[in-house]
Amino acid sequence: MDTFINEALFYFKFDVSTRVVKDDIVDKFGNNYMKQFGLQVPCSFDEVINRFVECGYADIMFMVGMSIKNITCDGLLTAFAEGQNYVESSFYKPDNGRHYRLMYILERDDITGHVLATVMCTDVTDIEKMRLHSLTKSLYSAQKQAEDLEYKLKIIHSMSQFYKYIYYCDLESEVYREVYCDSDYVHDIMGEVGNIHIAIRDMCRLLVKPEYTKEVNEFTDFTTLKKRLKGKKFITKSFEGPYTGWLESVFFPVEVSDTGNFTQVIFALRDISYEKERENQLIYNSYVDELTKLYNRKMFNENLLEYVNGGIPNNLVLFSIDVNGLKVVNDTLGHAAGDELLCGVADCLRNAFKQHGKIFRLGGDEYAAIIYVSPENRSGLINHLEHLVKEWHGSLVDKISISYGYVTKEECHGKTIYEMAKLADKKMYKSKEEYYSQKGVDRRGMNSARDALGVMYYKVIKVNVLDDSYQIVHMDEKMGEDLKRPPKASDLVESYVRSGYIHPDDVDKFINGFNHQVIREFFASGKKCYSFSYKRKINGRYRAVKMELVPSDGYGETNNTLFCYIKKRTR
Repeated sequence: MDTFINEALFYFKFDVSTRVVKDDIVDKFGNNYMKQFGLQVPCSFDEVINRFVECGYADIMFMVGMSIKNITCDGLLTAFAEGQNYVESSFYKPDNGRHYRLMYILERDDITGHVLATVMCTDVTDIEKMRLHSLTKSLYSAQKQAEDLEYKLKIIHSMSQFYKYIYYCDLESEVYREVYCDSDYVHDIMGEVGNIHIAIRDMCRLLVKPEYTKEVNEFTDFTTLKKRLKGKKFITKSFEGPYTGWLESVFFPVEVSDTGNFTQVIFALRDISYEKERENQLIYNSYVDELTKLYNRKMFNENLLEYVNGGIPNNLVLFSIDVNGLKVVNDTLGHAAGDELLCGVADCLRNAFKQHGKIFRLGGDEYAAIIYVSPENRSGLINHLEHLVKEWHGSLVDKISISYGYVTKEECHGKTIYEMAKLADKKMYKSKEEYYSQKGVDRRGMNSARDALGVMYYKVIKVNVLDDSYQIVHMDEKMGEDLKRPPKASDLVESYVRSGYIHPDDVDKFINGFNHQVIREFFASGKKCYSFSYKRKINGRYRAVKMELVPSDGYGETNNTLFCYIKKRTR
């Protein structure tokens, strides 16, 4: 008590039961509060408290149990009756910015039976500042921890979208803790806590195929982990499991100091089966022709390179194959028929050669094959191919024809694989020339014929009036057309009209002349040439031209392809 009195700014005693303050309240600096308040003793304690409030001090209250009470005599008596011998309150002086504490020590007078109170006031400004600082620091620390926890939870939630198993590993204590696990089987093996050297490697052994065990053991070696992770954000290893498909394991440090040291890491595994599947599909697509599903030119070139580096086997036979008449099929029957022809050739080659080697579609109508067959079985294999080609029939194309040439290691002694490929091409082209010669087709004269068309006609268009498709075969550069090519023949006709290429007087004639129904009925009657004249714009001027439509070879119910010729001059 004496210690508190010595430290007090002021103290006084009064009888709580009678509510009377008999002595002046004087602080240790000599300030008389009773005079400041304009009070004379004896006076009511409640009046003293009211003057404290009126002079701008904060409300003076205290706790009784879980209730807040004003500092009044009734309040103090209630506190004493409930067993409180000590009551505390505080107030603030605006004039000096200081905080004060009022302490009331309550006791009963043995003689009168009254409740007496000793009141002491102490300056607690510095203590309050320290308390507020400590509280602020605690609140900041708690907030920071909450933010860190929330951040970590967000990370864990985000990781759980990708990773099947996540473990927090302490490299100093060599203990891991389970963060997330979506498998009861793995959870039962690992548990929530375990030794990093034993459990994690055991888990990997159970999850990986035997051929990956050595690599996984090296990856999960915690004795070398710091060295392998130094200067890196993470390290990964992929492996295939007997039941889980492809998994990717990853280590990354939790916190890294300025010197690059760390003591905690996250170990996680995620399912990458879909990615591996997609990767394999991309690799497959890069080596396989989309239409025929044969290997493509890229694979062919890589195979040739293998023979440069590894030598050429004695029983190797290299084929060069080309489809006869593909352009004619595309031009007359359409590209769907052309695709059927290309796939038909691929099927014949596949059925004949697949068990003996690889078949490739190099592009367009070009194919190649690298097979391994003994000299005594070679002719039988070639006869089998020719039989398959002869017996093939499609739904859009009735038959196929190929030209091929082949070379063997025996006849190309000392030659490279690339020289063998050139020789096989040479033999194939010779076979192709013989095929067209037998058909009475002068392939070398085709360019001259095309040039002659250019002299006679402004434009040559191949039109299929059944599916409304078209293809521009020839167009004079002097026509100066800048139209975008629409996909349908009827749209092309409309675009010429809209763009002003057809003379206004001849628009109806031009549109009616291209009526597909009229054209089909005309040729169905057995007539061979359909024609009409009109004026169209050529190099900025309207000129008289003549349109002639002639059916292609094989024109009929299923083939409505015809050629449209626009003549340069009329008589």
